[in-house]
Amino acid sequence: MICVTTQYFSRNRMLLLVMGLWPYQQSKFDRFRFIFFLSILISAVLFQFTTFLNSKYTADFVVKILSSALFFTIFVIKYIFFAINTETVKDLLTQLQHVYDQLKDEYENAIVEKYGYNAKRVTLMLTTFCICSISALIVVQFWSNVIDIILPINVSRPHHLPILTEYFVDQEKYFFLILLHLNAAFCTGIAVVVAIGTMLIAYLIHICGLFKITSYRIKYAMRKSILQNYCPKNDMLILEEIRYAVDLHRQAMKLSKTLVSRFEKMLFCLIAVGVISLSLNLFQI
Repeated sequence: MICVTTQYFSRNRMLLLVMGLWPYQQSKFDRFRFIFFLSILISAVLFQFTTFLNSKYTADFVVKILSSALFFTIFVIKYIFFAINTETVKDLLTQLQHVYDQLKDEYENAIVEKYGYNAKRVTLMLTTFCICSISALIVVQFWSNVIDIILPINVSRPHHLPILTEYFVDQEKYFFLILLHLNAAFCTGIAVVVAIGTMLIAYLIHICGLFKITSYRIKYAMRKSILQNYCPKNDMLILEEIRYAVDLHRQAMKLSKTLVSRFEKMLFCLIAVGVISLSLNLFQI
């Protein structure tokens, strides 16, 4: 018997567990971890908007703040909406497990193995790419400090934050703490995007696998109808095979529609905020 979460969603499970979003057996520590990461994300957004309290309002200034603040807002939206829909994710995995329990032969299991492998490979590739990108970004930020250690100079280098913030403290004195907070928020946000995105992509890949099995069942039924001599009994067997194929197709459509309907509000908010943030950043360029 195929165990969906163990065989095909193990990497997604690990990512969601780290972010406190795995829907099964949530402990107090998982809830604490969720609150901790959410606090980091929300505080990063708030400390960008607090710059409006001590600065003059100009068009360029507003665009600069909103372009970065809305970018971090995307992380918050995705994190909160997915946390609200954890029971939906659990229900979707249960339904997928129920469908896989009804598979009929080894070829259908081979199709599931192929698409499950593709889902795991996509998850690994996206995770590796994001880890390398974040590592490179952090190295670039601290590169000047590394150079100062290797080749020290008497002139002090000015420190600049990558985005405008207002922490109501001396930013030069607490520069590295502020930078640590911003980097923590960015890394948390990217981890949220990867964990949630790879989970949804993996699930969609498995749904594509169900459509492939449906196609196989119909071809198998048609091949039987051509190779076998006509008799009422054979017709009944062929119709039974087609009925199984149609039923599987119906279940795959149901899973895809459920996935889209449960996350359409999150997608709408992400698209709206993302388009505004991208437009503002392009306007600055």
